[in-house]
Amino acid sequence: MKMPCLRWTLGFVLLGGLPFGSVAASPVPADTGEVEATLNRFHGAASRADGAAYFALLAPECVFLGTDAKERWTVDEFKAYAMPYFSKGQGWTYVPRVRHVQLSPQGDVAWFDEILDNKAYGVCRGSGVLRKAGGMWLICQYHLTVPIPNELAESIVGMIREANAPGMLVIGIDGAGAISVDGGGVPDGQLEPVLAQRRDAHPDIPVVIRVEEKTPADRIALAMDSCRRAGLGKFNLQAR
Repeated sequence: MKMPCLRWTLGFVLLGGLPFGSVAASPVPADTGEVEATLNRFHGAASRADGAAYFALLAPECVFLGTDAKERWTVDEFKAYAMPYFSKGQGWTYVPRVRHVQLSPQGDVAWFDEILDNKAYGVCRGSGVLRKAGGMWLICQYHLTVPIPNELAESIVGMIREANAPGMLVIGIDGAGAISVDGGGVPDGQLEPVLAQRRDAHPDIPVVIRVEEKTPADRIALAMDSCRRAGLGKFNLQAR
């Protein structure tokens, strides 16, 4: 997500004469106004690097989902990430442009989606859920995304796959015949299942079998046969 590098001094941002966090749209129905105000305070606190105000708006069970697929944070995990930046006055600024809010029939649960502007990432989208407790709206989930235009989706997905793809799988066999995969020891009888698991994750991954001068020939043959049986036909033999 790398949000702390995105902060710029805002103070009060005017959107058509509206204070920061207000959305230039049709009048807000009274029953959703408190939800709107909570989300506006949420974004304002992040821009000011006000960690206390920011996390006070999150429910104890809240989950924050960032732009990276690995970013799924509980409140404590998110605090551990964000508070060191907030403590140095480094926040992040997302300015709401359009927002839609809906309430449950009971009026104590709300869900929303909003379009945001950010200096570094451009047009972003936030969505999530709030619940009302003790007369106060708390955010239970916030999901920040960067929408991808349909015409760019295929190329962007290709870039992500390339960035996540491993370079190669290395099978090491030392002079005593001990076998490892990417540096981790593999017990006898487990090489083929380990290789099959790697193949399932990355079917086209190239394999290098690294051996030493005194590596037993039967262990080299075992590694090669295991590669073939596991469906990893692209392997090379390398002497160390």
